[in-house]
Amino acid sequence: MMKPVSVAGRPHVLAVGLFASRFEPLFDRTLAPWSVALLDGGTKTVAMLPREDNLAERHHARIAETVEAGGQGRLALPHADGTEHLLVVERIPPSGWVAVSALPRSIAEEPAKRTALIYAVGALLLALPSVLLASWLGWRLARSMKGLAAFGSAMGHPSPLAALSLPTEGAPCQELEVVAEALQNAAGEIAARDAQLRQQRDLAEESATRIASQSEELARSNTELEQFAYIASHDLREPLRMVSSFLTLLERHLDDRMDDEAREFMGYARDGALRMDQMILDLLQYSRVGRTGTAVETVDLNRLVEQVRRELAPKIAEAGAEVVVESPGLPVIAGDQGELERLFLNLMGNALKYRAPERPARITVSARTAEDGWQVTVADNGIGIEPQFHQRIFAIFQRLHTREKYEGNGIGLAICKKVVEHHGGRIWVDSTPGSGSAFHFTLPAGPPPLPHS
Repeated sequence: MMKPVSVAGRPHVLAVGLFASRFEPLFDRTLAPWSVALLDGGTKTVAMLPREDNLAERHHARIAETVEAGGQGRLALPHADGTEHLLVVERIPPSGWVAVSALPRSIAEEPAKRTALIYAVGALLLALPSVLLASWLGWRLARSMKGLAAFGSAMGHPSPLAALSLPTEGAPCQELEVVAEALQNAAGEIAARDAQLRQQRDLAEESATRIASQSEELARSNTELEQFAYIASHDLREPLRMVSSFLTLLERHLDDRMDDEAREFMGYARDGALRMDQMILDLLQYSRVGRTGTAVETVDLNRLVEQVRRELAPKIAEAGAEVVVESPGLPVIAGDQGELERLFLNLMGNALKYRAPERPARITVSARTAEDGWQVTVADNGIGIEPQFHQRIFAIFQRLHTREKYEGNGIGLAICKKVVEHHGGRIWVDSTPGSGSAFHFTLPAGPPPLPHS
């Protein structure tokens, strides 16, 4: 190896070399069956051990080809004695010499065979106790399963407690004995509960028979009440109409002889008769909700609200009110067209009646999907309702204001509640006094449970 150096400012070349003979003592101390060789850059043999081994020379071409291909490699080549040797060829930088080492294949593979044999013997020694343990546990488990099978057969016996017997003292698994005892106790509890369930079933059948009889009687009673309400309304209205007519005739007959106080008293009497007649009509309408027998039909709430708007057009114009249906509009549902029309007519009519005098009335109708179908809202900007009256207003004949201030009999919201419940929904109100009210009610997405009382 040569390298340029500078000595006293003048360039020189430093040459370093190795004598191959220096390696022979080292090779001589290497024990068989290894064989090694040292080749120069031209793959000429410089030294070998053993000296009589000519493996590198006999396969000079293969070694040279391997060195030129990549500088190193592994070869499997035949030896002079007929055995196969494994050769490792590697170039030694930076000298460029080539080291070749060889070992018989049988010796190279012997450690791997010995290791595999050791692992096989070890696996066998480990597997044998496992097989014995598994066989022993299987034998014990089989005996225990026979005991459980006998227990299962006893459970199918008409008298399981009499046919059941616990495992003997020599049972193989104590845990299964505990399980069997627990199952025996459970069998006793099941027998007791079975007797109790039989008794409850008898009581339930008796109750069902009684309820069916009561339902038939109630249906018959409802029919009679409906007929009574219809007949009573006509019979009660006839005397009231007579009273009102005769009061009018009396007022005309005594026109010149009546003073102002008498005219006032006459007005009170006629007004009371008219109010009684209207209350009878309201009661008749309330009693008919859910009793009309109308078949379920498809109802477009958008058209329904538009129809109610036309019906209330004079009152809307008088109040200067605005009626808005929020986008995307109202749903199409299945229900009773007449009852739903009465529902919106009462809610929108109340919004006009109880409007705030200091601002134009605004009624907003909207709908959104709910868990059980649709939630519809009729909101206004009227006088509002005090929180303590939010439940009371849905009761029949409940008024929050005097008749002098607001007309009506306090039955409109009671009818709304009955209509909504008849359609399988519920109704409630959110209101802030002085700001307005929002009446919410739910309607099912599918056909409601119509008809029922």
